[in-house]
Amino acid sequence: LGTARVSERAGQNFLAANRSPISHLFQGQYRSELRCDSCGKCSYRFGDENCLILEIPQPKERWVPAVLVRPNGKVPVKFGLSVDASSATYKTVAQALSQAAQLEPDQLRPVQVRGGSLRFLSLETQLAPISGWGSPPTSWFYESPPHPVVVLLHRQGNPPEGHASQSWYSYPMPTGVPILVELKQGGVELCDAVLDAAVSAATEALRSTGVAESDADILNELQQVCVVHSDGITCSLCSDSRCHGCRLPEEPLDLSHCKQLYLTVDWLPKGKVITALRSTSSNMAELGEKEQAQVPVHLSDCLESYTTPEELEGVQCDKCRRNVSAHKQLELWRLPAVVVVTLKRFQHTAYGSSKVNTQVEIPIRELDFSPSLADGAPASQQYELFGYVDHHGIMGGGHYIATTRHLDSDRWYMFDDTGVLAKPNLSRQDSIVSSSAYILFYRAKRKSKEPKKLTASGNYTQTQERLTS
Repeated sequence: LGTARVSERAGQNFLAANRSPISHLFQGQYRSELRCDSCGKCSYRFGDENCLILEIPQPKERWVPAVLVRPNGKVPVKFGLSVDASSATYKTVAQALSQAAQLEPDQLRPVQVRGGSLRFLSLETQLAPISGWGSPPTSWFYESPPHPVVVLLHRQGNPPEGHASQSWYSYPMPTGVPILVELKQGGVELCDAVLDAAVSAATEALRSTGVAESDADILNELQQVCVVHSDGITCSLCSDSRCHGCRLPEEPLDLSHCKQLYLTVDWLPKGKVITALRSTSSNMAELGEKEQAQVPVHLSDCLESYTTPEELEGVQCDKCRRNVSAHKQLELWRLPAVVVVTLKRFQHTAYGSSKVNTQVEIPIRELDFSPSLADGAPASQQYELFGYVDHHGIMGGGHYIATTRHLDSDRWYMFDDTGVLAKPNLSRQDSIVSSSAYILFYRAKRKSKEPKKLTASGNYTQTQERLTS
């Protein structure tokens, strides 16, 4: 059977089992092509759908703010970088950062800095997705020496005994930007190295705020150096759940069962040092590229993404009689009187689920689906937008607002629960740009005022040519 005949029979079989006004108005047909990369054999399958689900293409490049933390407690520097969005991993950012900072890529260690604590990451870790709200997530890197290091965290220490705030202050809290210190053999040598690094970091932090203090004044605000877990709160030397870190002993530590040593420096609460350390992140110098304004994605780009071939592996080819690589492509075949387009506004990654707030330019007066039609498909009419639904909120909840066009008067109205608001500007626009548009409704432009009537003997093609009244 020819392709047209196969599609006609598939449509008739569907309508025979799903005969309803909904099917007649909204049911379209697509063609799925599977092509073997070895022998070139193509197989086709036709399917019916009443909603066209389109992904929103992401930009080819992604702007990433990356913070580089230098050794010896220097104030971090923030770089603006552009990386390939298709392979947005910490390894990609490290390569771009190494060029901007004139360092070797193997000198950079990706980390997660949150709440004053630090956790090492793999270079293969995917970057957090861009939500579209606020600034993109910041990537942190440390210039790390090739030898083992100690992670040194800053903490706001406990108030002195008898202090008025001691009653409500519960335990020391990590703050500021952690630093890395070369791991010594332990004992007095390690204590001296930690104290030198802590004083150097405090000096740089104070200098960035315009305050100059001597080393003696800084040491007067230093309370103690403790051994803790990676959270910076619980002790790693004793089993007392109430202990927030035992003092670093002067004798060498047994690190045979410790993958990474974490230490904290407790500073006097409300002192000059802890205040300056808290503001380290806000006093960073910014270098590199600036973030560019987001360019809206046109709806035609979403349609192009729908028809982009997908590479498959391990496909059984009937002609080659073995597993081969192949390409699968979806294309539109026959369009209904009303096309419902759903934009995929939600994404699911290793970081969880989030909403895609990318701006999309949506044509109002005319949308041509012809570039998305398969070869040999029936000709498509021009379509016009007559309604859309916005989703405001996040993945877990939100609010829907409908906007529709009165076809006779060409006036637009927004329906928000019980409220109705006229939108006169839409009548003068050829397109809308929206970051919240979720469901779009397009109708085929009328050829005549009198629509065709459905007869009992009408075939699938005639049925699909009916237009809305």
